[in-house]
Amino acid sequence: MKKIIKLDDSLVTGFLLPLSLVTERVVLSVKDDKISAVASAPDSTILMLIEKDVQSNTDEFNINVGNIKKLKSHIDNATDLNDSDELIIDGNKAKYKSGKWRFSLMLLDDGIIRKKNISMDTINALDYKTFFDLSYASIREIVKLRAANADAEKVYFKFTDDGVYADVADYSVSSIDESGVRIALDFDGDQNTIGCPVGFELIKLLSQHKGMDFKVKYAPEKGVFVFQYVSDGTSLTYIVSEIKN
Repeated sequence: MKKIIKLDDSLVTGFLLPLSLVTERVVLSVKDDKISAVASAPDSTILMLIEKDVQSNTDEFNINVGNIKKLKSHIDNATDLNDSDELIIDGNKAKYKSGKWRFSLMLLDDGIIRKKNISMDTINALDYKTFFDLSYASIREIVKLRAANADAEKVYFKFTDDGVYADVADYSVSSIDESGVRIALDFDGDQNTIGCPVGFELIKLLSQHKGMDFKVKYAPEKGVFVFQYVSDGTSLTYIVSEIKN
């Protein structure tokens, strides 16, 4: 039986694009009118969990994508959704056909890509102590600081009487400069003026989600930050461990 997924513009912008920023090969899982994936950065320092509402003719199946950027590009540039909005999964191929456009992309066999089995239930079970909102505008301000302090590879989140600050620095290097910006006026949780560092690569990823504001929570016992965006049937979650100086 051929499996069918209904395409829309948000599948590209809200699902395929974020995945393409993190990984190349990934298993897409379709189940109960949702498409989801778990992906990690090449160095495994950043984990992404993403889920989106989708219409399908089959209750449950996997799509083993060898090049997520190629799939995104074809759906984004070689489709006419007003004419045909169906992506067909036929064996080891992803197919599309409209009056004007058509493509057939090779998929990988089951088992070639190791599917990550981390769930949101596991992430939600962590003991979070600190919560704050991180706006897209604040993310861009951190990026500006990094441009002015290019030698610094870490961002330290500090929770103070005056709010949440992001310092671009590296306290393991004695001679490095330090730059900071307040990114939230308030937060819920314990103060930490020493700072909880993460790699700048995370901020770079967040900055590519134009207009997205993230809810942030921090589990100090595990040293884990979670950055989450939920809107219009899409849930995007980044998980990153605090760096130990």
